[in-house]
Amino acid sequence: MSVRTSIDPSLGMLRSIAESALDPDYATRADAVSSHATTAIPRSVRGRIASTLVIALTMAVLVGGIASLKGANTGVDAQRQELRQRITAGVGAGDAKASQVQSLRNQISQLAPPAVQEQAESTGVSALAAASQAQGRGATVTLTDAATAGTQNKGDPSLGRVLDSDIQSAVNGLWAAGASAVAINGQRISSLSAIRSAGEAILVNYRPLSSPYVVAGIGENLASGFGQTANARSLQSAARDYGLGVQIEKSSSLTLPPALLTLRYAKVVQAKEARQ
Repeated sequence: MSVRTSIDPSLGMLRSIAESALDPDYATRADAVSSHATTAIPRSVRGRIASTLVIALTMAVLVGGIASLKGANTGVDAQRQELRQRITAGVGAGDAKASQVQSLRNQISQLAPPAVQEQAESTGVSALAAASQAQGRGATVTLTDAATAGTQNKGDPSLGRVLDSDIQSAVNGLWAAGASAVAINGQRISSLSAIRSAGEAILVNYRPLSSPYVVAGIGENLASGFGQTANARSLQSAARDYGLGVQIEKSSSLTLPPALLTLRYAKVVQAKEARQ
């Protein structure tokens, strides 16, 4: 005969509590964290790949931009060099034509009748207009750029260069001292001359000149007379403040070329021509 054992209902409750000690919400949260951790690794790898591609694309764009900029600069330099060569060739051709014109003028003056030559010499129109060569004693004013323009002039190199106003001051000072003829680096100054700057170049009679600038004048006692003018004091101040080179010298013999210009003479207009 078998004996039936009865199971206490409280044991089943204890077993259920032991098997499910955690609240179901905790288990759900734990499962969610675990699944997120497994998918985070692939997502981080994709993000790194995408970032690498973006960086590589940015670098490619930058390299391409730098290469195109260098190419543009090279093209600009080539154009600038070509322009300089064309200007140099044009100036050389102009000087050759100027020499030819002066030679022809000398031939014409020699072929003119003696009466015309005497009249031209007596009136002195050609000399006053700087259309003829000038010779005699005089003085020279030499202007040069400062040797240490960048350090002596507070980092501004332009302050250490000779300006067109400095050359104008030297010319005006020689005129004020009694000069009868003035030339700058062989360029004769007349009433039609222009002294101006174009960028870093100084143009005299539309010819580019470079340092040193030799301003020569013909006249008696020009060196001492120039030193007493306000223009000379202004140049000495520029030499003291900005380091410009200013040198005044006497000369026993100077020859200044004529200016390239065409003289126009007035003539008497008859009454009949005036009415027409």
